[in-house]
Amino acid sequence: MEENREKNNKKIENEKRLEQDLRQMADDVILPDSLEPEAIQKMLQARQEEKQQGSKTKKNKKNWKRIVPIAAAACVCVIVGATVGIKQINKGNNKTLDAATIASAADQKETTQTLITAKDYKEIKKCIKEYNKQMARDNNSMAIGMYESASSSDAASAESSNVSDTGAYSDTNLRENGVGEADIVKTDGKNIYTLCRSVVTITAIDNGSMEKLASIEQDAERYVEDIYVQDDKLVLFGTLGRQVGNSEDSEAYDGYYENNTYVQVYDISDPSNPKEIGNMEQSGGYNTSRIVDGYVYVLSQFHPYEDNVTARDLWYIPEVQGKSIEAENIYMPQEAEGNEYTIITAFSLDNPSEKTDSKAVFGYSDVCYVSENNIYITSNYYEDSDVSRTLIRKISYTDGKLVGVAQTKIKGMLNDSFSIDEYEGNLRLVTTIDEIYSNDDIMPLNETADETADKNGTTDKSDASKVTEKAVAENVKDAVPGTNSLYVLNDKLEIIGSIHNLAKDETIYSARFMGDTGYFVTYRQVDPLFSVDLSDPENPKILGELKIPGFSEYLHPYGDGKLLGIGMDVSEDGFTTEGVKLSMFNVTDPSNVTEENKYTIEESYGTDVGYNYKGVFVDVQKNLFGFVTYHDGVTYQLYTYDEAEGFKEVMSRQLSGYEGSRGLYIGDVFYLVSGNMIESYSMNGFEKMDDIVL
Repeated sequence: MEENREKNNKKIENEKRLEQDLRQMADDVILPDSLEPEAIQKMLQARQEEKQQGSKTKKNKKNWKRIVPIAAAACVCVIVGATVGIKQINKGNNKTLDAATIASAADQKETTQTLITAKDYKEIKKCIKEYNKQMARDNNSMAIGMYESASSSDAASAESSNVSDTGAYSDTNLRENGVGEADIVKTDGKNIYTLCRSVVTITAIDNGSMEKLASIEQDAERYVEDIYVQDDKLVLFGTLGRQVGNSEDSEAYDGYYENNTYVQVYDISDPSNPKEIGNMEQSGGYNTSRIVDGYVYVLSQFHPYEDNVTARDLWYIPEVQGKSIEAENIYMPQEAEGNEYTIITAFSLDNPSEKTDSKAVFGYSDVCYVSENNIYITSNYYEDSDVSRTLIRKISYTDGKLVGVAQTKIKGMLNDSFSIDEYEGNLRLVTTIDEIYSNDDIMPLNETADETADKNGTTDKSDASKVTEKAVAENVKDAVPGTNSLYVLNDKLEIIGSIHNLAKDETIYSARFMGDTGYFVTYRQVDPLFSVDLSDPENPKILGELKIPGFSEYLHPYGDGKLLGIGMDVSEDGFTTEGVKLSMFNVTDPSNVTEENKYTIEESYGTDVGYNYKGVFVDVQKNLFGFVTYHDGVTYQLYTYDEAEGFKEVMSRQLSGYEGSRGLYIGDVFYLVSGNMIESYSMNGFEKMDDIVL
């Protein structure tokens, strides 16, 4: 055991060195010619190993290209996401987008297709091998991009909050009302279930007092990432790493880790003695999960790597419970390429070792959004295009059964899962349109083409910029680079409504759809909060645009006519941060949105709300919300709001470190969970009552 621990520690050190190398390459943007495809695959696998090994400081969900150009924000610790995406760009050198290109792009319609299953395993193997060959051929024209994958990464409908049905205790801040989500902290109103360093602990609570009842520990190969509690059942979701290959030397890479997602279900009718009653295992690292009507839907990301020492002949086919997924259950993308799957498996909580259905979606995956009826798998798409695109694939689910519905592409990229929302059968999305550059003409982070040209001694605007300005001025009915778009798609993923060329040279930072109205924030120097009328899906209309300094990274409905924004307060020059900013927007009249009150948390240089919505506590009925901010350390802060008096801090607690913090209430007691510690506070004055170290 001690020997294994030393090996694991040594491997983690090597992985950290690799991560530092990856960070540096991301900063430089252009990859060196010496970087071979095999090395890239090893880096990808190293990041997967990091996730499995436990070095899992939750992902920074912001794309690297969107890092705010604020000097003070450089203090924020930026963590590379668990998925490192390698995208190929082979567009020639110094290619610009001229008027003719824009015109042809405007005439090009995005295609909607049904999801087609693979004919056989040979078709899939051919696609993977051809893709890997293409990677080798285009090695000198690669750009590396680091972007979010939904885990963790997911992110609400107008009714969503973290209030339970009974109102006696709170629940996880949900992305979609009625769709259960796992998290690192859960409660059933009688006990608190916590996850810290792969150890799940059950703690009994009694009006502020706490007593540890039991704990569930894992072996070194298993890393628990999420837990869920329902109907006297505790569900653990995690990643299991296995060494593939014959290498005993952690410095060598002739072997690799093969990650599997595993689910364990425990009977907790006696919480002091949890008993495992079933398990599920599938290929790939854990992505996310949902629980609806007693059925669990677990998603994983599988990267097949060919290795001549593996005993598994079908190395390129994902498995569920040790059996290869049938070809007829593997959906091919519009362009048969890539070497990654998103695997979806469904099973009943009453019979957790027997799957009801499994599907594998072949192709890259970034943002996953789950509505009450459908699973949407999206991926950033760059190839064979002058602008960024998002590939969307739709899988319906009912009582554990999965059916592929349709797939399509739209221009632009999603910020997060809040940028995509299903309502009355239609899908609404907001995207940012980026121009794709060759590796010899890659634009620095956070700079426009004009700014880059100025630095190179050229004051004339680029052809692309001129065309974009003309398109915006003339309201061209197609998306052009450097702008943002809104789309409405029907149940077949056909575009039925759209608005293009919004907020030139700005980027979407947050969004929230609330019934027939949508709100989204873009940012460059000021914070335009757009409101959109979606009552006629075929004719969406911009209702208003509120411009204020700073930006909101997270939006949350806060009662009738109120919308809470959490982000950063930034000076009008766009470069100096004043601290974390709270905004309460009055949205009673969506055509005339106002910032009713504003509050700046001074000397705070960041918060994680933009990529960790589950870490946000919001209870409108109790008029409380809380989240983590970064000062000299990590602080959990709790606020209340009054229309006349504005925001008021009711609790501030300095944390010893950040291993995941959550706030919740049970009855009249507020519990703050941070790592392996739970503290209780009276909600009448927020005086501390008790604490326990688990």
